[in-house]
Amino acid sequence: ILDSTVRRSDCALLILDSTVDPTDQDATLARRIKDDGRACVILANKWDIKEDKTETSTLRVAENIRATLSDVNWAEIIFVSALTGQRCLKVYDAVKRAIKNHRARVPTATLNEIIREAMLFQPPPASAARGAGKIYFVSQISVMPPTIVAMCNDPRLFTDNYRRYLERKLRESLDFSGTPIRLILRGKRLREEIRDASKRTTTNNKK
Repeated sequence: ILDSTVRRSDCALLILDSTVDPTDQDATLARRIKDDGRACVILANKWDIKEDKTETSTLRVAENIRATLSDVNWAEIIFVSALTGQRCLKVYDAVKRAIKNHRARVPTATLNEIIREAMLFQPPPASAARGAGKIYFVSQISVMPPTIVAMCNDPRLFTDNYRRYLERKLRESLDFSGTPIRLILRGKRLREEIRDASKRTTTNNKK
């Protein structure tokens, strides 16, 4: 029932008890939300009874939530009280922002510039057997969640750490708060990419 509820939602509200650390069940829910590609807002409930609240302690709680629920560390966190209604009205705007970003489309030129600069700043680790990874072209193929395909020479040359680095650079440059993004690396020979790039140029010139 829970899985089907998450799949039917545009934006999932993940409600936590802010007076304790996130639980294993919270982490399981976070993983399902990410795997199903749903937008998400985290509601840290019972904030009215949290003792010794300061700006520093609030930031510390938020950091702990993001570290523990790493699958949805891109979600906005709102500290609320279901009992008193504290900050509950802020939830509506947060959901709107998450859904907007969940449906966002990014110009192809922007995506290519971000990835190109990221790779110039920190190239992917090279393999002695197969050389270094190269990305030829990047484009967004769908939304809900934003899904980005990068045509490259060999997806195996890009480690999980480097893929996370590229995703982080995309998030630093674009507002993807509240939504997962999917970065897919697809292998393509350089000769094929040159041919396809020529076709794209010809098509754009005709417009």
